[in-house]
Amino acid sequence: MQIKEIISDSISFPFSNPVRFLILGVILIFSPLMLPLILAGGYMIRIIKNTSQGIREMPPFEDLTNMFIDGIKFLVVNIAYSLPGLLFIYAALIISIFTSLSNMITSGHINNQTIAMYSAPYYTMDYMSLFSGPIPLLLLIIGIILVSLGYLIQVIAIPRMVYKDKVGAAFEIKSIYKKIQVLGWGKYLVCGIFFLIVVALTTILGLILPDLFKNYGINGYIISIIISGLLISSFEYCFQGRFMGLIYPGKIENEKKTMNDIRKPRFVKNSE
Repeated sequence: MQIKEIISDSISFPFSNPVRFLILGVILIFSPLMLPLILAGGYMIRIIKNTSQGIREMPPFEDLTNMFIDGIKFLVVNIAYSLPGLLFIYAALIISIFTSLSNMITSGHINNQTIAMYSAPYYTMDYMSLFSGPIPLLLLIIGIILVSLGYLIQVIAIPRMVYKDKVGAAFEIKSIYKKIQVLGWGKYLVCGIFFLIVVALTTILGLILPDLFKNYGINGYIISIIISGLLISSFEYCFQGRFMGLIYPGKIENEKKTMNDIRKPRFVKNSE
């Protein structure tokens, strides 16, 4: 498919079945409980499988056991590729908080604003204000870059895991590199950057929603969680699954057929 077709198809796909889209959203509302998050990851894997078979519509919610297993596989791969960047981000946060509190304690300048910032409910906290100082900001930037690179690799690694039906396939870097070459570096980078932009926008939107409703207290936070899960996160998961299924060069059937052709001896019929 052309780049424009991949982008337009991936964006419109979540709305191919509004009922299933909202069901996924309801599941993602409870994603902090972990089990729903795993099921959502399994549903993304199912979208990739359906895409490889040429199915345009969102898959039904059935066979939840296998969906849960696929979700665990997805979570393992996602954490593995995101962990290096997340470690830098968490390190930046810890250094920033401890440095800030240490300076205030030693100087004795602890005012009401400072106390309010660190004791505020998590649903009203300004998270970016926590990253203060050059070192935490540098670590934060490095962390974001590493997380972004991890997502770029996952664009090929996760569908390869699906097509090979084994988690280890997502970490076969040489094979992933060859798949990128088949796809073409230009197409891969353009699509990958667009993928990152969509993921970044949905993530940022999900983070700022609590701030938009902070004047309503805990009720505002609950409203933001519902909107985020029902619409934003649901769109992101559907988009990612469809996008990865479309961009991956090759189909499940084609790869199996290729392996079978390699194993089978070929006989040439002599014409007499």
